[in-house]
Amino acid sequence: MSAILYYVLIFPLSLLPYRVLYWISDLMFILVYRVIGYRKKVVRQNMISSFPQKNDSEITDLEKGFYHHFCDLIVETIKTFSLDQKKASTRMTVVNPELPDAFHAQGRDIIICGGHYANWEAFTYTAKQHKHGLYALFTPLTNQFFNVKMKESRSKCGMKLISKEKYKELISEKHSDPRAYIYSIDQSPRKGSGYRMTFLNQDSMVLFGTEKTAVENNLPVVFGAIRKVKRGFFEIEYELITDDPKSCSYGEITRKITRSLESLIDENPQFWLWTHKRWKHKPANTIRDES
Repeated sequence: MSAILYYVLIFPLSLLPYRVLYWISDLMFILVYRVIGYRKKVVRQNMISSFPQKNDSEITDLEKGFYHHFCDLIVETIKTFSLDQKKASTRMTVVNPELPDAFHAQGRDIIICGGHYANWEAFTYTAKQHKHGLYALFTPLTNQFFNVKMKESRSKCGMKLISKEKYKELISEKHSDPRAYIYSIDQSPRKGSGYRMTFLNQDSMVLFGTEKTAVENNLPVVFGAIRKVKRGFFEIEYELITDDPKSCSYGEITRKITRSLESLIDENPQFWLWTHKRWKHKPANTIRDES
């Protein structure tokens, strides 16, 4: 059934030009937002809690902007199944490759972190724009057919996808080719874990894995700010968080990368993934770190 869905519907859709796919996206907006109301309560509550200064009209406008962007993401993801490497590379530009490249010249691995903002999947298009080899975590899908297809799609431009079980081993192994390890920082941590701080005006637990890996392996940390230039085109600009993680105080790296993501979201909030139940786990009764 999965193969039939893919070859009869999804792959043929992916062959359509972007302008037609965006017409489909505009129609999808009506269905997803106005008819189905996909996760509308989650989105609205997340926005209200994150922007208490905004009135109902402003929240509604932001909500509509997000769902338009969300439908664009769906058709852009479909397009990746047939998009060739050369055309893909024109869709995402690295603004300042000299920042990570400087560490490559030193023979140092790095961590590149970011959030589910703009089109984070398009980051895979930039593999040839980096001197580092790009390595990212891949969480297998339960559907084996689509698991293979998604892995093929995400790795077609040169990014290597690694399972969670092998990721730690990969980082600690000896190698001569400098690597960049990709971390997403905005998921909700497992209950009882993470680092407590304020994020988007809410008492939050945030992931601590980026900092932990950086300190344990002495890896420079770079934040990647992905911005939507226009429909289907994106750019990523790098910000150095630290090149000496072992000198940072506990929580410092986590606070800095979270604040960088927060600033990015504040620029154009509609481009963050608001459907995610980001605050499903309430922070424990511990002291919140606001330094």
